[in-house]
Amino acid sequence: MGSASRRRLVLLALALAVLAGCGLVTSFSGLAGSATGDGGDGGASGEAGATDATVLGDAAPSDDGSLDAAVAKCDRHKAFNPPTLVSMLNAPQVKSWGRLTGDELTIYFQSSGNTGAQIFASQRASRMDAFGAPSLVIPGDNTNLNYDPMISLDGLTLVFCSEREGGLGARDLFVASKATGFGVATPLTVVNSSGDEAQPYFSPSNAALWIGRDNDLVVARSNGTTFMAPVPLVDLNTASEEQFPVPSIDSTYIYFSSSRGGGSSNHIFFSERPTVSSSFGTPTAVTEVNASGEDFPTWLSPDGCRLYLTSSRGGALDLWVAERTP
Repeated sequence: MGSASRRRLVLLALALAVLAGCGLVTSFSGLAGSATGDGGDGGASGEAGATDATVLGDAAPSDDGSLDAAVAKCDRHKAFNPPTLVSMLNAPQVKSWGRLTGDELTIYFQSSGNTGAQIFASQRASRMDAFGAPSLVIPGDNTNLNYDPMISLDGLTLVFCSEREGGLGARDLFVASKATGFGVATPLTVVNSSGDEAQPYFSPSNAALWIGRDNDLVVARSNGTTFMAPVPLVDLNTASEEQFPVPSIDSTYIYFSSSRGGGSSNHIFFSERPTVSSSFGTPTAVTEVNASGEDFPTWLSPDGCRLYLTSSRGGALDLWVAERTP
């Protein structure tokens, strides 16, 4: 998200908070190093091709532990039911950018209040239950803001956006491990730039890191050892804002937010392609999910049946989920 949009939403979140009182890859070892290429020469988006299975680790949840068993079960063209609020006990007033572990039992999200943007986690016993009271994972303050948590499907690795020291621009991506209680964060230097990097998302089919950079979508592939330099998703970017890439588990379709079509609000769009080496088609608005305020996709279940989103439709930024049946 660009500086203007990010500051607009953070200010909105802070204001609302006052009124109310930033695995798919099991380990990121070695992936924070130097860039080794230009993102490949695959499809128009520059991120086609598979990577070594060792990079994927426990990439996708399934009954037999295989990636194939987690192939999407819901028809991508089937409409979602109307979004419902994600239920959470003792939740902060303003919640956003929720991402989940593969079993959908733990959610990581950002909350912005008087202490700035911080990252929390909450758990539930089953997908039908409410999430329990959240716990603080990545603290922050008004000068050390932390955004957009992306947790690996196995829950062991957290990538997030931060304004802390150690990056290359105003906002950069950092990676932390559960082994250290997510207390030690390393900058992802290979993908960071002098611009703003945010909204990280991983797709296990080709170990690609999808990113929002300065109001455009970019993607960085892994060569099995490190990520390569991000390349723009030229099929999807416009002169408007494009943010929050959320690809399917096989990377053949994607949800993202855009302000295209006039006005200043962001809404959710969908695009697809026949293979990861193909170009994405013309995006279409996900009208059954979008509302009159701001709407951002944040996480898609591995079976393609549930789209989690952040929306201001209730007055404050909050976590919602839209579901469709197989």
